[in-house]
Amino acid sequence: MYVDQVTAGTGSVPEDETLENFGYRQQFVRSLRHFESFAVAFSFISITTGIFTTYAFALTTGGTRAIWTWLIVVAGQSLVALVYGALSVRVPLSGYSYQWASRLANTHIGWWFGWMSFAFLTIVTVSVDYGLIQVAFQPLIGQTYTPTSAALETLVVLALQAALIIASTRITTRVNNAAVATEIVGIAGLTILLLIVAAVRSMGHWSNLTSTGAVPALGYYKWLGPFMLATLLGAYTIVGFESASNLAEETHEPHKVIPKAMIRAVLVSGVVGFAFLVVLAYATNKAAYASSAPVATIVHDHEGNANGLWLTRVSWCRRGVPGWVVVRGGVVERLVAGRRVGCAAGSGRASR
Repeated sequence: MYVDQVTAGTGSVPEDETLENFGYRQQFVRSLRHFESFAVAFSFISITTGIFTTYAFALTTGGTRAIWTWLIVVAGQSLVALVYGALSVRVPLSGYSYQWASRLANTHIGWWFGWMSFAFLTIVTVSVDYGLIQVAFQPLIGQTYTPTSAALETLVVLALQAALIIASTRITTRVNNAAVATEIVGIAGLTILLLIVAAVRSMGHWSNLTSTGAVPALGYYKWLGPFMLATLLGAYTIVGFESASNLAEETHEPHKVIPKAMIRAVLVSGVVGFAFLVVLAYATNKAAYASSAPVATIVHDHEGNANGLWLTRVSWCRRGVPGWVVVRGGVVERLVAGRRVGCAAGSGRASR
C-alpha cells in the first residue's frame, strides 16, 4: 500500500482510519470546523470581487434586468454543490481535482486534472493579487498606478502570502475568517446604506429592475441573446466553493462538514449577492452605464449627493481595508489549494 508522507503526524481519529483506506497516513492537524470550512468556500467565491468586476458587463449586455440571471445561476450551482458534496463524502482527500478524477476515471486523467487545476490556481493567484494592488491598495494610499510599481508590489504580496501559509495554517485560517466576516458585514452594510440614501434622496428607480437599458427588448430572451449572456454575472462569481475539499485532511469530520460548507457558501453568497444587486439596480443611473466601474460610480454619486458621513466611511472600507483582507484571504486559500493539488498530482497516481 502506498502511504503519502507530507508533514509531521497527529493523533488518530475515526476519519484518519478512513484516510488509511485510501492508502494515506493522516499527517495534517485537523483544525478546521464548520465556520472555517464555510469560510474557505465563501472566500473563494468572493461576491464582492465578482460583482464589482462583472456588473459593467451585465449592464452593457442586458441592462439592469440582467440581475435576475443571478438566481438562475445560484439554483444551478446549488445542484453542482450537492454533487461535489457527495464526492467529498466518498473521497475525503486533499487535492480534490486529482483525487476525484483519479477514482472516477483513472490516474492518468486525474494527473491532467490535477495539473490543470494547479495551473489555474497559480494564474488566478497572481491576477487577483495584481488586481488588489491596482484597484484597492494603490488608490488607498494615493499612489499613481504604473505597470512596474504594480508588478513589484504584487511580488511583495505574494511573498507575504507564501510566508503566512508556511508559518501556520491556524494563522491563515484566522485571516480568512476575518476576511469572510468583514465581507459579509461590509457588503450588507453598504447594501442597506445605499438603499436608504437612494430612497431618501429619490435617486432610485424600481423600474430599473425590469429595464434593459440601451439593449433592445426585441430578442432579449433568444438563444445566446442578452439575457443568456448576462448569466456570466453569476457564473463568473459563484465558483470555487469546492475549494473546501482541498483541506479535507485538515477538517474535523469532513464527510459531514465539507458538503454543508459548500452548499451554505453558495446559498449565503446567492442571498447576500442578490440583495446587493437589487439595490445596485435600483440606484443605477446614466453615469453608471457610461462607466467602466459602475459599482464605484453608483456609490460615489450617491455618497456625494447625499453628503453622508456613514456612506463615505462604508465606501472607503469596501474599497480599502476589506478589499485588502478579503482578497488576501481568498488568495491565501488559492495558494493553499494549489499546494494541495500540486502535491497530489505530483505523485502521479492515486493510492487506491
